[in-house]
Amino acid sequence: MDHMPAEMAKPATLPGFCRRFLTKLRRAAAGSGGILRGGVVVVLSLLTGCESPTVFSLPGAPGSEALYASLYPYFIEPCAVSALKKKPGFGFEYRGGPGGHAVVYLNGVCRDPQQAYPVLEMCDDRVPETETGVGLSSNGHFANAAWIATPGRDFFFDGALQPGESVDVASYDRTQAEARRLGVLDGVRFHRDAFKDQPAGMNRTDFKYEASVATDYGVSLGRGRFCARLPVSRAQMKR
Repeated sequence: MDHMPAEMAKPATLPGFCRRFLTKLRRAAAGSGGILRGGVVVVLSLLTGCESPTVFSLPGAPGSEALYASLYPYFIEPCAVSALKKKPGFGFEYRGGPGGHAVVYLNGVCRDPQQAYPVLEMCDDRVPETETGVGLSSNGHFANAAWIATPGRDFFFDGALQPGESVDVASYDRTQAEARRLGVLDGVRFHRDAFKDQPAGMNRTDFKYEASVATDYGVSLGRGRFCARLPVSRAQMKR
């Protein structure tokens, strides 16, 4: 299991948070392929102890990700993440709902670079090692996509933070700049009413990346997370 600290958020209280996460996970599975549905079944069984409060600030095992990926090159990693409450000075003010959020990381799967819209394919040797995997996140802001795909586990979860670095305005801005370079939101339109919170003087592209940071990419910049990993075969992942 993977427990990571939230830099800018206080975790939602269980069991209500856990119940809401499980509901989100079931809904996501209902419209997904067979392997994701199978992964959700395992995750639901792993989270059956939700009646006991979960602490999000427990440290994970440092450096374990590379070893795990070498043993299991294909795995699914669903995560329940806590609610978001931004500190002053980090973009426009935003307070997430008490239900938190849910994301999933797929190791060995990549975005198709030939597509201007989020499309997945199995990774090949041309993909940099830091991007051999994608994090998927669904957001009510998206008008023409069910989810977006962020390349690379480290960036999906930790943004542009260096090991041991804290979240400050510089690392926060650096994370958004890297997300734009990667084209995380390329081809994705937002609903018109999503822009009602757009600050004066901010353009729509900047607002989209501002509204998505710590939710759809760089998740741990503002949320605690509780994850489980499910190893699968290449054939299962392709399904």
